[in-house]
Amino acid sequence: MRFYEFIAEYKTDITKNNYGQKILDKIGLPTIVQRKAFPLNMYENDYTMGALDLMDTPRINPIDNSHNVENITLEDYNEHKDEIVDWLLRQFEYFDPTPNKQYTQQIVKWFLSDNLAAFPSIEDGQSTLKESLYYFQKMKERLPERYRDIAQYTSAKNFMASVQHFRDEYGKKEELPAGQYKMIYNNPKYAKAYWAIDEEGACYLGQGTQWCTAATRSTNYFDEYDAKGPLLIFHMKKEIKYNLQDNYEDEGGHFHMEYADETSTFQVSLKVDTRGDWLFGDGDIAAPDDSEIDFADLYDYNSHFKAMFDSQEFISAMTKVAKEWMKTTDYVPGAWWDGA
Repeated sequence: MRFYEFIAEYKTDITKNNYGQKILDKIGLPTIVQRKAFPLNMYENDYTMGALDLMDTPRINPIDNSHNVENITLEDYNEHKDEIVDWLLRQFEYFDPTPNKQYTQQIVKWFLSDNLAAFPSIEDGQSTLKESLYYFQKMKERLPERYRDIAQYTSAKNFMASVQHFRDEYGKKEELPAGQYKMIYNNPKYAKAYWAIDEEGACYLGQGTQWCTAATRSTNYFDEYDAKGPLLIFHMKKEIKYNLQDNYEDEGGHFHMEYADETSTFQVSLKVDTRGDWLFGDGDIAAPDDSEIDFADLYDYNSHFKAMFDSQEFISAMTKVAKEWMKTTDYVPGAWWDGA
């Protein structure tokens, strides 16, 4: 065994001993075993779902990927818990691009301290987080000393946003190949929109964002998104700004919410069905920081976007790109539409 392999394995074992039970608690397994039901907000995280897959717990609902946990037992949990911790640590170690995995323990700490809904999914860990760690390591000597200690960043999201700023401020300009892309909509009043036809085109158009389809130093997910429909990048002619305020009474309590967004660039994975019809929908729209933009918020609270979306020019442009995309792919559209 080489010295490097010994060091990496040794650190893995220490991390497992120190954090293994905390990781299991974080993904809710002890609670699931005890109650034979999910804790709140557990359905939408990759880590709990992956752990239950390792336990051969059947998935019963393709919409929210929920599992049938009514028959799960303490014996099942005890039999698989070491395997589950090992699997989770392998995910975190893969997020870390350094040869000696020097940032893995910090990733684990972020995972344990963060809300599971806010911590990067496995997809985002393999792409955006890993890419951010790569550039942090690369730029570290050029950063002011006060920014070099990774432990100061309170969450993975905070860290990734900081690295994006550092790349703009201290990074070296990278010349990326343009790849293949096409302008598919151009209205002087509303927006320009581009179709990324290949991965290089997605990386070129996605420069300065945290999209997993723009990753150049980690796993790029362009093919996975392109398999379901054309990947589109929009640049609005003016900032999208909207404020949403809801006030209502709930059992004597008063709830107030304010929402504001100033995103002028966003990415859309345009889904296409078997007829070539398209869906510009919820869950497929990403801001430059890769946060999800709700379609209803854009449409209902921004007259600028609504006017563009309802125009015949826009509808025709989306229909045209959907049909062109169908000619370029071997994928049989409609599987996602049918709930597969």
